[in-house]
Amino acid sequence: MQVILGRRLYYNIITGVILYDTGERMGENIVDSTIEDDFKYSLELRNQNRDIVDYLQLEPGQYNEEFSEAVTYRVNPETKELEFGYEINNDYTGFQSPYKKQIDELKKENEEYKNRIADLEIILSETLLNN
Repeated sequence: MQVILGRRLYYNIITGVILYDTGERMGENIVDSTIEDDFKYSLELRNQNRDIVDYLQLEPGQYNEEFSEAVTYRVNPETKELEFGYEINNDYTGFQSPYKKQIDELKKENEEYKNRIADLEIILSETLLNN
């Protein structure tokens, strides 16, 4: 049976820097490692102060598009959310929220604008009818 395991990203809680990325794993006999295993066997984690290391567990396929296009990524220390940095026309964009989150925010903003326009149309229509 094919097993797919999502990435586990270990990061410094103060800086948000990714210390270790397990990568997405798939195969017939894949067994998920424990947090203890990762600290024991990963050279990147072995000597880290565990008090300032946390992790994000991602679902299989989660943020695949972002990982394939980003030049860097980190965890925002304030929000504890993953952010991606892109390079567009040789210019670095800085860290941004994942695409889905940006799209959801833009959809919400668009709905708010539509509602405001509808309200203004009603006010304008009533104003013109009363004159």
